[in-house]
Amino acid sequence: MFFRLVSKRQIINDIYYLYIKQCMADYYGDNNKKQVHDLNNQKDGCKIDEIRIVHRRYFIPDTHSQANSEGYASCIHCIEDS
Repeated sequence: MFFRLVSKRQIINDIYYLYIKQCMADYYGDNNKKQVHDLNNQKDGCKIDEIRIVHRRYFIPDTHSQANSEGYASCIHCIEDS
């Protein structure tokens, strides 16, 4: 049987992602583009579903202002007040 080596960080991120998904997070960031997305206002143009799990960043507290304070710009598609 083949096992893929994954880092401890990857495992933690995957577990955290599944936990947050159950809790219905409102926002998450794309670490590559440094953009924050509104999960309750998904649009085709922002391609939220194409962001890899390892590039997702969840915010505590789960607010748009927290994401902006951490340097994430608002997505022009799903956050209209940008």
